[in-house]
Amino acid sequence: PQLDKNSDLCNGDTITLKWDCNYTVAEEYFNVNLECSDINYTVSDLDELGSFNPFDYVSVEFSGISPNGTVTIVADDNQPEMKYFRFTADKSRDIANGDTITVTATFSGTPVAFAEEFGCAVSETEKTYTCDAISYYVSDASEIPQDTMDKMIAQGLDEFNANEVSRWDKPENLNDVQYVGNYLVTLKDGMKANPNSTLYLIYKVNATNVKPAEEVEYYYYVAFNDVLILEDGTGSVNLANAIIPSKYSIQSRFMVGKYTYVGYKDLDSFVNHCIVPAIDKYNYASTIE
Repeated sequence: PQLDKNSDLCNGDTITLKWDCNYTVAEEYFNVNLECSDINYTVSDLDELGSFNPFDYVSVEFSGISPNGTVTIVADDNQPEMKYFRFTADKSRDIANGDTITVTATFSGTPVAFAEEFGCAVSETEKTYTCDAISYYVSDASEIPQDTMDKMIAQGLDEFNANEVSRWDKPENLNDVQYVGNYLVTLKDGMKANPNSTLYLIYKVNATNVKPAEEVEYYYYVAFNDVLILEDGTGSVNLANAIIPSKYSIQSRFMVGKYTYVGYKDLDSFVNHCIVPAIDKYNYASTIE
């Protein structure tokens, strides 16, 4: 006789003892009429294996700035079962908020050895995690908190006054300067460059020229690179690193009579100077209608 199954058994399984009898030989040589049938047995009294999930002792941490985030896998080495595992992620860098990664637990040794040592079996070898809480570069000006935008606008006015009006022969000839909107330039998907983004704050300037005596209206920008939204939702920008038009560039200055103004006579001139040269790598959007 033989059993139809003798390994990998669980309590409650049914195994069958099968007979292989030669009825003819038994009757011819031994004058015995054999009668036999298969016998079923229910497996019982086996020690139950517990389960062990290695991911109960793993933390997955996302860091950096989206879309250039990274992932770190930290395993609890104080848990003795963890010596049998090595963990790898299918993606470890260039991670953006919303991305999912799959962490795989690679098992070393054999399941039997593991069960004999710890009295349990491994229940899970893969787990998916979502990156949803790292800082990120703004991709739309509407994402910038109002308090952060107000600080940048105020800093822009200070930059204009300090770098332009203070050098005029007659600073009192400034009639008005108003923030009118912005252009946000952001890296296209798949592109690598520095900075990741630039926010151009646009100011409309009105002044009275001396000779000839006429009203002058033009545009000026103050820009900030890589405005961030932090993990807690607050904005972050380095106000000290404001970028202003160069007084040495022909494209960012013009003359009225004998007076030179740093800025642009119209928005098209600004766009052609600052935006168009970068459109192979950058997208742009404007809040100015």
